[in-house]
Amino acid sequence: MEREPKTVEDALNLSTKLEAYEMSMSVNGRPEETEENKNRGRTKKVCVVEEDKEAGVMSSLERQVAELQDALAQATERLEELEADT
Repeated sequence: MEREPKTVEDALNLSTKLEAYEMSMSVNGRPEETEENKNRGRTKKVCVVEEDKEAGVMSSLERQVAELQDALAQATERLEELEADT
C-alpha cells in the first residue's frame, strides 16, 4: 500500500514525477487525451440568481400568505356567526 506524502512539497514532487512519467510513456511527448486533461483549464458554467428575482418571489409568497390568512380569518368569523345563530 502506498503511503501518503507528509508535506505539500512531497506531494508536489510526487505529482511532478508522475506527470513526467506519464509524458515519457506517451507518444510524441504529449499525454493522451483523458477526461481530466480535456476539462483542465476550462471554466465551468455557473448559474447566478439575481437578488431582484429572489426578492420578487419572496414578496409574492408573502402576499399569498397574507391573503390566505385574511381568508382564514373571514371564514373563521363566518363560522362563528353561523354557530351563534343556531
